[in-house]
Amino acid sequence: MIGTVALIGLILYFRPAQFQSVAPMTPDDSPFRFSFDTDGVLEEAGAPEESSSAFWWLDSGGRLTMRGLRGETMQGEAGPTDAWRIRYAIGNPRDTDQGVHPQNIFRLVTRAEWKDARIRAIFFISRDNFGSSPNRNSSNGVFLMSRYTDAGQTLYYTGVRVDGTAVIKKKYRGTYYTLAQEKIFPGTYRGDRDDIPPIGPERARFGLGARCRPWSVQPGMAQHGVAAEAAALTVALQQFIAGDLQLA
Repeated sequence: MIGTVALIGLILYFRPAQFQSVAPMTPDDSPFRFSFDTDGVLEEAGAPEESSSAFWWLDSGGRLTMRGLRGETMQGEAGPTDAWRIRYAIGNPRDTDQGVHPQNIFRLVTRAEWKDARIRAIFFISRDNFGSSPNRNSSNGVFLMSRYTDAGQTLYYTGVRVDGTAVIKKKYRGTYYTLAQEKIFPGTYRGDRDDIPPIGPERARFGLGARCRPWSVQPGMAQHGVAAEAAALTVALQQFIAGDLQLA
């Protein structure tokens, strides 16, 4: 199964992210390393073939700015005449604070495809903006997606949620399955209180890593496909919890 690799920030609090390095790898360990060493702006596009970048498709979030060896989501509030504020105010006002924060639903996808990939990325969250969307909940967070196919209806994602848990999920034809989940940051998530920030790293760099590789069903495991898959992917979750991004 072949799919693209993606970065996703469904952070409806809005916690602006700055992506400092990305290195998905092909099965033969040929690296794709994007260090944002060329300044520029990538605008959201309706389809991969409409993207102005040969490497990336910004599927959601309005705009990606590349400067100073890092990539940034839109920061702060979009101005009243900003084209993306106007578009999101019409198209998705609920999740973007009436278009003020298109970056609340930021999703960046590679245009190249890999079957088995190791992915590493470094993030920096600069601030919290507490939105009023009904979709703001404990499952929001920062995630790496792999084997992204079927227009995003089939994929895996690994990341950290605002309730302080690390999670690995599988999405198949629009339905999500939790493969592994574990608390890694202390504290209690309180989504009803705007003065309590999400749990996890803020104003500090942190890394996410994931690896997607084939797994074989052993005798007696065929009827437990999700459980068997969780076992195959646990190493990524365990090593993420340990802070080790050298995925085996």
